[in-house]
Amino acid sequence: MHNHTIIDVDALSPRVRVANHHQFLDGQTWLNRVNPDPQLILCLDGSLVYEPTEGDRIHSDVGSLLFVEPGLSHSLYAQKRGCLSGIHLEFAEGSWASRDYILAQPPAVLTALDDSSFRRLSQLFCELASAFAAPSRWREQRLRLLTTYIVMLCADQWRESGQSPRQSQRARKILRFVRDQLTAANLSRARIAQEFGMTPGHLNHVFRRDFGCTPVELIHRERCRQAHQLLTEQDYSVKEAGYAVGFSSPAYFSRIYKKVFALAPKQARKAALRG
Repeated sequence: MHNHTIIDVDALSPRVRVANHHQFLDGQTWLNRVNPDPQLILCLDGSLVYEPTEGDRIHSDVGSLLFVEPGLSHSLYAQKRGCLSGIHLEFAEGSWASRDYILAQPPAVLTALDDSSFRRLSQLFCELASAFAAPSRWREQRLRLLTTYIVMLCADQWRESGQSPRQSQRARKILRFVRDQLTAANLSRARIAQEFGMTPGHLNHVFRRDFGCTPVELIHRERCRQAHQLLTEQDYSVKEAGYAVGFSSPAYFSRIYKKVFALAPKQARKAALRG
């Protein structure tokens, strides 16, 4: 397809091509690279320099996320020995290089992560690299689930880094409120609009601009994120995880979780247990 489909975060279906995790030495170079697909590079330790053939050098230090667009000639230089974790992927069906799709939230070339986001993404990048390298019955399901989760977290970082200070501050306040009230039965578009002094229609506009989704979609996404951690890291059952994050029934939770992650929560839990 070549219709330049614009993809929102809630419609992403990322597919990992390569996921790795390795060390690099002082002065190591990767010259004249041209990627066929998008690449995310998380600098876990040390320091790298990204130099596109046409453009300025960009320094990537510990705690930064680098996005390398496909088709662009570039080189990488190691300034200080360290470790990186990388992912080659497509964010949706088709090819970024062929412009089969365009992300509604464009990736930032370099994103400085806060400590919490860096720790979480470091864990997920390394977990994805391990899952990619190890054959298992649930390998494809784990890869799809982990990649979707990583891209969702990255999209949040890109959105925040691209906002004006006023927009970023309001977006953070709304997101903090949603997360604080996540398990409340009355958390809804109307409740959020009332809290921030907006009409429901204006709130929809703000959410589309700042979050790339509707208020209900954000609530679902945040609940599913939290449930994912409970399922895969704390051994909650599907029923327990759904109720713990505010869903009214296990069936409804399973339906929304599958919509967000393209995988049933039962499958995600099994994949995590089988490792």
